Amino acid sequence: MRGFDYESIAPEDDDGFLIGAKYLTVASLEYRYPITDKWKFAVFTDVGTATDDFSEELSSSAGGGVVWASPVGPIRFYVAKPITNEINSFAIHFMIGPEL
Repeated sequence: MRGFDYESIAPEDDDGFLIGAKYLTVASLEYRYPITDKWKFAVFTDVGTATDDFSEELSSSAGGGVVWASPVGPIRFYVAKPITNEINSFAIHFMIGPEL
């Protein structure tokens, strides 16, 4: 999920260490506004959790970015802020290639 560190959303043991999860659930809503033929501005929100029994609180984030339609596929640069968990103040995400 954009806005959170890799593998930072998961159940914790009694000592506060992340123990991993069986299930990952993520929903994203993104709107891209064309600036030019090859550049788009994007705003988004992500909601999800990693859990074993779906009792964990959902984490959410929001942010914006730019998308360039390059000859090798889309190149995306996002800045995101967690809404529900203030562990990170902001996170930067850089992605190359089609969305799967």
